[in-house]
Amino acid sequence: MRIIHCADLHLDSVMTKHFDEETAAIRRRELLLDFERMVEYAKEHRVQAILIAGDLFDTDVVSRMTAETVRRMIASSEEIAFYYLRGNHDIHSVLREEPVPKNLHLFSKNPITYQQEDVYITGAEGITDSLQLPEDGCQIVMLHGMDGKDFSLAKLQNTGIDYLALGHLHTYQWGALSEHGVYCYPGCLSGRGFDECGEKGFVLLETKGRKVLHTFIPFARRRLWDVPVDVSKPEEDVVSQIKKATADIAKTDMVRVSLQGEVDSVGEWNLAYLQMRFAEHFFVFQIKDRTALRLDMEALKKDRTMRGEFLRLVQEQEMTDSKKKAIAQLGLRALMGENLE
Repeated sequence: MRIIHCADLHLDSVMTKHFDEETAAIRRRELLLDFERMVEYAKEHRVQAILIAGDLFDTDVVSRMTAETVRRMIASSEEIAFYYLRGNHDIHSVLREEPVPKNLHLFSKNPITYQQEDVYITGAEGITDSLQLPEDGCQIVMLHGMDGKDFSLAKLQNTGIDYLALGHLHTYQWGALSEHGVYCYPGCLSGRGFDECGEKGFVLLETKGRKVLHTFIPFARRRLWDVPVDVSKPEEDVVSQIKKATADIAKTDMVRVSLQGEVDSVGEWNLAYLQMRFAEHFFVFQIKDRTALRLDMEALKKDRTMRGEFLRLVQEQEMTDSKKKAIAQLGLRALMGENLE
């Protein structure tokens, strides 16, 4: 039996923390399209069930278009059984509203078990420390949350679970649960910001008796990259360094370049120019100056400008050298007219 395990789609996310309004609106539509693409993938690869392990939606407030699209995709895919476990973001999901599609199976705080062929799928939306599972068949359990907070992996080790389908963490990871069972987070289906970089997708399962083979399938249409560029000892100009660091990244991806290292003076980079220089190379391009100022305090104390006076005042304060340096860097950037936000 083939099964897709996904989680944390966060449909209808605002995403304006990382993108402007126009880009965020495009990404919201793309998240919904990625859900549709996943369902089409399931049909093409003869997948019989899709496990959604929480946070299908980002909040309980869902646009009519998104809600109707998801409901239509599920209802029109009668050959696929959908098992939907609510997460911490979609506690009052619109999919629980009547009429619920016949092929959509829901869970509650107390464990509920469904059977499909020789596979038993058990899910619980509350805090779970132990489970009573059927004695025969392949045992798949769905939970959403973190070990030690919402459930205990240690207490679930000897309960007969063959595959623990988890949601909540946005990066793919898995590990042994018992001698033959595993736990797995598929990560989010598509990244929504630069805190969700790397490959994103879902996990494809294939059951053979009580053995569950699992394979991560990269699926997001766009990947997010946070690219460090060390400019402390530049052997070439910054533009060339950025070009080299991003040369292998697809033009349809989203890129943030972080300038790093110690430099001799503040305001050394024309960030507006660099932003414009690379903006057309990628779907999203952002640049952040995370450099630190290389300070020669003894030399700067002889400076008779406002900058020198400021540094002398900092140096006279009773605080650690690292704190003095941090204050000096912020102050000099402010004197140069930089936006410190």
